[in-house]
Amino acid sequence: FVLLLLAGATVLVLDEVAQSRARDTLMSLQDDALQRMRRLKAVSDAYGLDVVDTTFRARNTLITWNEGVAVIDAVRASIDSNWEALAVMPRNPRQQQLFDEVGQLRVRADRATAELQDILRAKDPEALARFADVELYPAIDPVTARLQELSDLAMLDAERVVAEDIARQQRLSLIR
Repeated sequence: FVLLLLAGATVLVLDEVAQSRARDTLMSLQDDALQRMRRLKAVSDAYGLDVVDTTFRARNTLITWNEGVAVIDAVRASIDSNWEALAVMPRNPRQQQLFDEVGQLRVRADRATAELQDILRAKDPEALARFADVELYPAIDPVTARLQELSDLAMLDAERVVAEDIARQQRLSLIR
């Protein structure tokens, strides 16, 4: 009887350990991979959607000049806050390399965003047309492409964490 009781207690302890590790894995996914992907998407969307959309909406008089300025103000704040949060997240060497590349590419994209803001403030349709035709995509596209690579790496890391947890659960199941 004591042997059965010990065996049952051992299974309960192993189950509790497994559940604790599964919770830790899920928290890790939420804190690391999902938060990273959410912030990368926010920065990418701010450049690739909001800046581009505002450029063409203002060019086609679908928004006022002042509305365009307000959107770009919000975009710049969003980019900066999300980038600051990304900067303190841990990265593997490949992620760090891409993060540094994006940081360098952001200089041109941020300059272009500031130029757009100045054009909108000046209410200059000719400068806006030139900006849209010449400056916009060469400044924004490299940033969004590298951000997509970073997001893909975050997804691969999340998949790795899940695969490791599944393997750990399978080993524990064999022991039980």
